[in-house]
Amino acid sequence: MLGKLLKYDLKALSRVLIPVHLAAVAVTFVACGAALTGYAVNELPSLVASDYANPIMALAALVLVMGVLALACVAAATFVVILWRFYKNLFTDEGYLTFTLPASPAAQLGSKVLAGLIWMLIDLVVVFTAIALIIAAAEGFAGSTDIEDVIPYWIMRASTGYGLFGSYAGPTVLEVALTFVQTVVQMAFGLLMAYAAFALGAALAQRHKVAAGIGLYVALSWGYGFLAGAVSVLGVFATGGVGSVTAYYALTSALGTLLQVVACGALWLICLWVLKRKVNLP
Repeated sequence: MLGKLLKYDLKALSRVLIPVHLAAVAVTFVACGAALTGYAVNELPSLVASDYANPIMALAALVLVMGVLALACVAAATFVVILWRFYKNLFTDEGYLTFTLPASPAAQLGSKVLAGLIWMLIDLVVVFTAIALIIAAAEGFAGSTDIEDVIPYWIMRASTGYGLFGSYAGPTVLEVALTFVQTVVQMAFGLLMAYAAFALGAALAQRHKVAAGIGLYVALSWGYGFLAGAVSVLGVFATGGVGSVTAYYALTSALGTLLQVVACGALWLICLWVLKRKVNLP
């Protein structure tokens, strides 16, 4: 049943999020074009002397900034759509139909978490790639007739073993795997915190349930931030301090990930408790 629920949730999310991310792709191409245009106008002597150079560069910069802001809005919109799907499907009139399905509360919750994580990962890939392309385009053309200067500079850097963020020889496979795991844990934690806040808001508030959910989300975020800071400090003192900045970062990162895993379990249980005992449909 989990598979069927997941398919249904992904289909519902995709109806909104696929157009949103197609728009993000279009915005990326426009922003890249603006970045390349602005850089070319700035570098080519014939255009620099033109009366149109400054207006073109100003317009290109405005389009570039608006494009980056639009990508940030896409990431925020993805999270909001996922959260609204969870709330609408379980705690509004739609919940009457949802809870008639032969699926346990754990299956319902698991489907929502998996569907949300899948789309958050898709969003991460799309937005990160878009920003990387915009950065590459912003490096622009050198404005020379030499082939190595006409090709965008980032391509030449890539051909010599250097990318946008330095040497490709930096991260190891293990580091990449650990980063991926930490990213998934952070996403799951953020998603479950929002789910738990809105589930509690729907269960405890008689009116203004969404506002209650937002308030609880802010409170939970603040409380977790305080707890995470305290755990990191206590962890460093308990181990007798660390000898370098790298070791300190590794220790606090490990403690933070472990704390998030524990918090994910607690938030899962809160959501499950609400779905089993405290659903208060309108």
